[in-house]
Amino acid sequence: MGILNLDEEVSLRVKFEGVEYSVRQANIGEVQAFNKLLNKKNSDEFELTLDLINTIGMPKEIAQTLNAGQFKKLVDFITGKDEKKS
Repeated sequence: MGILNLDEEVSLRVKFEGVEYSVRQANIGEVQAFNKLLNKKNSDEFELTLDLINTIGMPKEIAQTLNAGQFKKLVDFITGKDEKKS
C-alpha cells in the first residue's frame, strides 16, 4: 500500500517581466469563498478571479497585465485544472 503525502504545498515560481512570484494553488476554503461570491447577483467574475490570484501570491496589478493565454495558464494552475490526467 502506498502513502499519499498531503503535507507538501503545491506551489509554482512564476517569472514575469524579470520578477519571480511564488504562487500556490488555492485551498478548498478559498475556492468555496470564490464560488460563493461568484454566485451572487451582479458578481464580476474577472475581478473576483484577480482577487483570488492576489490571495495566492501574485499582485492583482501584475495579473492584470498578463495576456489571455498567460492568465488562463495561471488560473488553471491555481484551481488545479492543469493536473495531468493519467
